[in-house]
Amino acid sequence: MSAELEASMRRSRRLYEEIFGQGNYSAADELLAEDVINHGPGSPPVLGPEGIKRQAALLRTAIPDLRA
Repeated sequence: MSAELEASMRRSRRLYEEIFGQGNYSAADELLAEDVINHGPGSPPVLGPEGIKRQAALLRTAIPDLRA
């Protein structure tokens, strides 16, 4: 496995564990590019990390004991 692929996998795991699992929304600013486009379910595409933060907050509100 290439080093680039391994780094990408670590970022993806961190995104789910920290943002969705722990509610550490500020990690999205570190992990995602400013021009990322979030295609969350039930909402129009959102530019920047705010979309994933909103999606995680909604999910964590609906499922407070969520573990990712």
